[in-house]
Amino acid sequence: MLLTAGEAGPDAWADRGRHVRALRRQRPEAALIRPDGYVAWAGSRAGIRSALSAWCGTPPPDM
Repeated sequence: MLLTAGEAGPDAWADRGRHVRALRRQRPEAALIRPDGYVAWAGSRAGIRSALSAWCGTPPPDM
């Protein structure tokens, strides 16, 4: 699950997990949460794409 504060996350990985938007902005700006509940990654919005690539693989070429 990708949790972001306020804004939408990248659509390229939409087929690989759920995206949840927080109701208010908070720190961290985004977090990638594994199915077992552990936080795999947390940080700024600038690092979302690299974290998703590392944990979920590269997006399809048409995205």
